Amino acid sequence: MRQTGICLVLLMLVVACVPVAPTPYPTYTPCPTYTPYPTYTPVPTPMPTSTRVPATTARNTVALYYYNGIEGGDPCSPDSVFPIEREIPATTTPIQDTIRLLIEGNLTEEERAAGFSTEFPHPQFELLGTTLEDGILTLEFSDPAQFTVGGSCRILVLRAQFEKTAKQFVEVEEVRYEPEFLLQP
Repeated sequence: MRQTGICLVLLMLVVACVPVAPTPYPTYTPCPTYTPYPTYTPVPTPMPTSTRVPATTARNTVALYYYNGIEGGDPCSPDSVFPIEREIPATTTPIQDTIRLLIEGNLTEEERAAGFSTEFPHPQFELLGTTLEDGILTLEFSDPAQFTVGGSCRILVLRAQFEKTAKQFVEVEEVRYEPEFLLQP
């Protein structure tokens, strides 16, 4: 009996150590289906073609005062300058725009035939800027050729052109010039 017990134990050991035959196909849990992420294609941002605000169509009518030898009478008097109407674009700087237009001196043939004349434009005479404070308009010019110096009669007419053109704007009470030696009779 003892031999039978030993044989049994040995048999069990042999059976336990013998490998189990594998199944012909392995069993597995399938992986979830792979869904690729869509590829990222950046959409180009269109560059603005212009940062300027479209020009406004609003316009203002202004008066430019020029000497008129036919209507003026005394050629040395501020009373010898008269208005000519022009339209300018509506901007935030209408006074400066009007003075710039005045010194361009663009008179039509009809205006010249009616007696209007001007010494503007002068190639080296330039408006650098304007300042309006407490009713005082200061016009700053560059005048390296001294276009605005000399001849009291001439200077009175030039000053009248600037002052009457500027004073059409209700906020302008007085006109001054920089440098101060300009337009002195």
